[in-house]
Amino acid sequence: MTPLAGGIAQSTGEGWAQIADFGLAVLMSGLIGLEREWRQKDAGLKTYTVVGIGSALFMLISKYGFGDVVARGTVQLDPSRVAAQIVSGLGFIGAGLIFTQRGSVRGLTSAAGIWMTAAVGAACAAGLPILGALCTACYLALSFAKPLNRRIADHVNGTGNGDGGGNGEGKGSRGADGSGSGGDADEEDRIEDG
Repeated sequence: MTPLAGGIAQSTGEGWAQIADFGLAVLMSGLIGLEREWRQKDAGLKTYTVVGIGSALFMLISKYGFGDVVARGTVQLDPSRVAAQIVSGLGFIGAGLIFTQRGSVRGLTSAAGIWMTAAVGAACAAGLPILGALCTACYLALSFAKPLNRRIADHVNGTGNGDGGGNGEGKGSRGADGSGSGGDADEEDRIEDG
């Protein structure tokens, strides 16, 4: 065991570096959760932060939790197995957030966000804080760029006047009776933000 400042043993994973990694995971997952809370989604600050904390904790346990067993030299551990199980477990939770009803899918963004938040927590705990922060920044940029994306799509498709809504002159879907939606149908009608 290598002692750190203050006599904390590095091989046990209870040093300041691990605490900093864990703290960053809490902060990054909390930022993602705040965005979802701000949009008044069911899965918000608490859910996303707990997912990030849990993933970080599992990763730290897999890296440092078995030091006494490894020290004997009889067992070799593969920390990547825990990361793989985090992905599987979060896939199960994410699947519970996705609902399909009358041709629309709800909860897809929440499920993807939870999955990504787990990855951010794991990255921070694995000693990849820049990667975790970069992924969080990308998520937030994509989330807040949504109105801009809609304006660009409306302009390209000729379905709107740039205010995010359709103007009734674009390519609308036609029903069996020939009536149409006037161009107001967009991807959000089919895949709703979760």
